Amino acid sequence: EMARAAMVLAAVAAVGAAQAAAPAGTLVVNSLAKYPGYEGDIAVAVDSPLEITFPEEGGFQIVGSLSGLETSTDGGIHVHSSATCDGEGGAGPHYWEGNSDVDPWADTKWASDENGTATLRITGA
Repeated sequence: EMARAAMVLAAVAAVGAAQAAAPAGTLVVNSLAKYPGYEGDIAVAVDSPLEITFPEEGGFQIVGSLSGLETSTDGGIHVHSSATCDGEGGAGPHYWEGNSDVDPWADTKWASDENGTATLRITGA
């Protein structure tokens, strides 16, 4: 339970690119950073690059695959607004554009299979 809670795949490595990406841009992510403060032994790998797209009409889509997850479970995934997870300000708040006060990443989840692999095709508002 603790590992699952800690494995909110919070800060995508090179997440600072999210700030530089135009709302109609795409981030390509080849690795993930562990959630700040997580000291467990789960090491998540990106099997096929995660493509995080921010279309002009708003929202986002994540496509790709992960391995090394706990088996047969789920957890959160989101992009933080900071360039790194371990600076003075930490990972920063979740990244999103727009006027909404509703965090579009709040319910964004991956689901792993019996091998600890997750294929992602996630769309958020």
